[in-house]
Amino acid sequence: MRLTKICRIGVLAIFSLAVVGLMGCSAGSSPIQSTGKTTLHLDGLLPDWNLEEMVEQSDAIAIGVITTDLGSKREAGGINDPPTYYYEFTDYKLKVERDFHPGTLPDNIAFLAETGVAAAPEAIDVVGFESVPDYELDDRVLLFMERMSGDDFDDDEGRTVPDGFDAEDYYLVIVSGPFGKLMRSGEKWEDSRSGESFTTDELLSAIDKVKKNTDKK
Repeated sequence: MRLTKICRIGVLAIFSLAVVGLMGCSAGSSPIQSTGKTTLHLDGLLPDWNLEEMVEQSDAIAIGVITTDLGSKREAGGINDPPTYYYEFTDYKLKVERDFHPGTLPDNIAFLAETGVAAAPEAIDVVGFESVPDYELDDRVLLFMERMSGDDFDDDEGRTVPDGFDAEDYYLVIVSGPFGKLMRSGEKWEDSRSGESFTTDELLSAIDKVKKNTDKK
């Protein structure tokens, strides 16, 4: 499968799905020897998008509860054949509680998230992937998302729509350095990795500003 287009939003240096780098896309990898064991170190760089830029990238922005694990997918990483490691992705079902954009989401949608990296049997250890958000069932999250039915994604296994959903209701989570998995913290939404946060009013203001700028074009 080719998930490489998913990385387009996740990696600054590679606008392609080894995924939106979704955050996990690596800009490079290098094998190193350590105490007789082979360690594969993955290097990646996420875009430093602020709140308004996250809105600009999004086809949908919503609050919801993760209710179901819909299954996992893998993409071979690196140039070795057979591969020494794989990028891992998981499909989830989200029960939508509040639809900020576009305002037409159904009660439930499916989203794809990069969830880590796994070594192939012949690889000893893989490090350098600490920036992937940890999604769990029953999490109430605010997600920025890109529709997977767009032309930016390869038409293959990587974008296969989960059973029970239409292509128009299938999204990829957008992850940047400051913002990825956002959960309620007091009056704000706080990122699980960076600690960056914003209020709902600040989000609404950013959405309104982006809409106004789009209407002027």
